[in-house]
Parts: sequence; C-alpha cells; structure tokens
Amino acid sequence: MMGRYRWFVLAVAVAAVAVAVAFVIWRGRQLEPRRADPAAKTTFTVEDVTVASPDLNIDVGTVRWTYHPEYTDWACLVECREDDGCHAEVQLIMDYISLGKQQRLILGDRLDAGYGETVRIGRVQRPSVEVDRIERVTVEVLGAFYRGAPTPTPME
Repeated sequence: MMGRYRWFVLAVAVAAVAVAVAFVIWRGRQLEPRRADPAAKTTFTVEDVTVASPDLNIDVGTVRWTYHPEYTDWACLVECREDDGCHAEVQLIMDYISLGKQQRLILGDRLDAGYGETVRIGRVQRPSVEVDRIERVTVEVLGAFYRGAPTPTPME
C-alpha cells in the first residue's frame, strides 16, 4: 500500500512541475514586446499628414505604403490647389519613423495637373521597411514648366 502512495505522490509532483514550467513559458511569451507583423496587414494609409509646400499650393491627401517581403511600394496622392494648375518637377521628402528611428525617403515626379486634379507620385524602396508613422512631407519644386511646352531635348 505504501508503494502505491509513493508513486501517486511522485506523479502529482511531476504533474505540478510540468504545469508550473508551462505557465512560466506561457507568461514569458506574453511579456515579450511584440512588433506588428508587417505581413499581417500589407497596405497602410495615412490621410492626416503635415505638409510643407512653400512654392506650390498642393494638398497631399493620402500617403500609402504597401509592404512586400522584398520591397515597400510608396504612393502619395497629391491634389493641385493652384488656380493656373500645377506644372512643375517636384520631389516629395518623406520623413518617417521606422522601428523607432528617423528615416527619409525622396519621391520625385513631374506634376502636370489642373486645379483640383489628383496625381499619384510613388516609387519602390528596397529593402522593405516597417513604417511606424509618417512625420512630415516636404514638397520641393525643382523646376517649373508650362502646359504644352516642348519637352527639353537631353544633351549628350
């Protein structure tokens, strides 16, 4: 009888230790800081962006980035607010936070839009990045042109 009692006590002790170890492992995983899995949601959109555009009256309505394992696809939807239209070579300087660090990305394109028209400016960034938030978008005008003006011939 005493032999069965010892085996029973030993089995209960082993089970209690196993439960305690499982609890410690489970609790430890819950306490670890978790980063959002970028693959879980691939497209992110920000509509409330601080914009600095002293030379051209435009509105950056949306900044969108799509995460892919090899690259991040960026797109900015820009609305022209100039009465005569927006006709300029521009670059958008995107200041953003990635994994807690300040980063910068430059998007460039030619705007040729009338008042109220929306234009997409975008590019691919390699390698892919995680974006915590967009801090600011600064618009720089590199050169102006007039609608219908001939395209300059590149010099060799």
